[in-house]
Amino acid sequence: MRLPIVGVWLAAMLLVAAGCAGSKESYPSITTDPTHVEIPGKVVWVDLITEDLEGSKKFYGDLFGWSFEPVADNYVTITLDGARLGGMLEVERKDKEHVSQWLTYISVADVDASVEFFESNEGELHYGPVDIAGRGRAALVTDSQGGYVALIRSDSGDPPDNDDLPGQHEFMWVDYVANDTDQAIEFLGNAFGWKSEVHTQKEDRSYYVFKQGDEYRAGLFENPWSHVRPNWLAYVRVADAREAVDRATSLGGSVVLEPAPDIRNGSVAIIQDPFGAAIALQKYPFKESS
Repeated sequence: MRLPIVGVWLAAMLLVAAGCAGSKESYPSITTDPTHVEIPGKVVWVDLITEDLEGSKKFYGDLFGWSFEPVADNYVTITLDGARLGGMLEVERKDKEHVSQWLTYISVADVDASVEFFESNEGELHYGPVDIAGRGRAALVTDSQGGYVALIRSDSGDPPDNDDLPGQHEFMWVDYVANDTDQAIEFLGNAFGWKSEVHTQKEDRSYYVFKQGDEYRAGLFENPWSHVRPNWLAYVRVADAREAVDRATSLGGSVVLEPAPDIRNGSVAIIQDPFGAAIALQKYPFKESS
């Protein structure tokens, strides 16, 4: 799995979304219908940073049945059955490294205060905070291990917490892939008000979940790839991981993690799209092996 250091390109995403040098163009809110309810600590949006917007639209449209609504020349929102799921932004590749990757947005009560926390705890600010017309106030940061994440306080409110499962081909989860799990658990817990617990443990590796009250917010596992920097990995719900992998490869994608019986009973896989962005495919519900 390739995951390059592309801070300047991710910063470009927020620059474009902010309207580039004072443009008053408005961007769609992160909820299809405004909720006017803030849920700090909740993952609320994802954007694909891609070097080929048309190619990415075709790949994910054919893979998941997603549709796309143009917002600007190089930005579209992702929709499924009329609901907004995320966005795609095209950036230019200026060297041999792929720049494509998925970017997670997490709701915070105060973007400026959250940025201050990151900077005071060995994180780094890469762009913002900036007010994005129609969307809210946002900033791009990395945590103390170098994982990129966007912080946002939405103008329209956050998607509500409920007991409904995400539908097929909707985003359902994110994991943080950590080089140092203990340090990441402490940092992210303090940054977003999360508590961690061990969900599963096999040999010397544990899978952790973050909770906020009774709500599950994200997961975390130790980075098994020496050439991959810490990152947030987004999951899409699928009916069958094997079938989804086969379809992805037939469309030009590649496999990072094959479905395997000893990993969630073969219900999960990780792929890269044709331009290098990694995403997880998860059948859900699934039953863990005993």
